[in-house]
Amino acid sequence: MPSSRDLLDGLAHLTGIRNARRLEYSLLKTLDDIYESALIWAIQLDAEGQPRSLHTFDRKHDAVMTVPFDPEDQPVPAGLLEQALATGQPVSEADVSGRRVSVFPMSGLNEFSICLVFSFDGDGADASLDARLVKSFLSVYRNFVKLIDDAQTDELTGLLNRKTFDDNFRDLATLERSVHRPGLAEDRR
Repeated sequence: MPSSRDLLDGLAHLTGIRNARRLEYSLLKTLDDIYESALIWAIQLDAEGQPRSLHTFDRKHDAVMTVPFDPEDQPVPAGLLEQALATGQPVSEADVSGRRVSVFPMSGLNEFSICLVFSFDGDGADASLDARLVKSFLSVYRNFVKLIDDAQTDELTGLLNRKTFDDNFRDLATLERSVHRPGLAEDRR
């Protein structure tokens, strides 16, 4: 189990983020640092609460890897994800290989709603996963997603504020310049 200092460092990093997408990256990286022996996924939910994509932290590349959610090929035993989403409570059971899988749902954040999934080898899995700690990190994540959303949108119109619009536009413009398209003149705007 990590020290209190490690937990506080992870929390400090998590709360320094001002972008909801980067916040998810930080959450997965922090939990990956805490639970090194676990496989951890975040299942992104759509506005209706249905699984949309699967995210995991890749230590080798220091990045979050994302794939579309495939109901036929998922890290959660059949029915466990549905049970967690229906009850809104964490659930846990062993999969066919004997690994202990725990699902922590968090909905109500529109495109930033997620379910965290932890998978441990069967021996000592219940002792390894501190459900209260995971729930606390999810509460911090929820609070910061809400703060970021409030800070980035106009309350009356629901549109992005000027600073967020400019930042997103700058990111897109930078991305556009960095992508080379064969057959187009280099100086085309």
